[in-house]
Amino acid sequence: MTPAIWAALMARDIGCVFPGCTRPAAWCHGHHIRHWIDGGETELENGALLCHFHHDVVHHKGWTIELGPDGHPELIPPPWIDPLQQPQRNTHWKLLRDGLRTSEPDRGP
Repeated sequence: MTPAIWAALMARDIGCVFPGCTRPAAWCHGHHIRHWIDGGETELENGALLCHFHHDVVHHKGWTIELGPDGHPELIPPPWIDPLQQPQRNTHWKLLRDGLRTSEPDRGP
């Protein structure tokens, strides 16, 4: 990942995108949603932040990642975990991100 793409991933994802994970961006890897060997470009729209543990889960345990309609990563579980393979999101970072956007600036005394 280039420094510009890494910065954009950190701004969008804040940390590991795997549902329930609270590892921050500093502990994450940039993951190609469509692997570069399969023609996946190194660009924001093809990237997501995953911690080391969940990076391994995505590569070896049947999970996949897609971008939702709003451009944020959604994890698709393998059919033995969810037969309907409903997209899941890491709501931990969404709450933090939304809180940062809606908080009022400190105006001081």
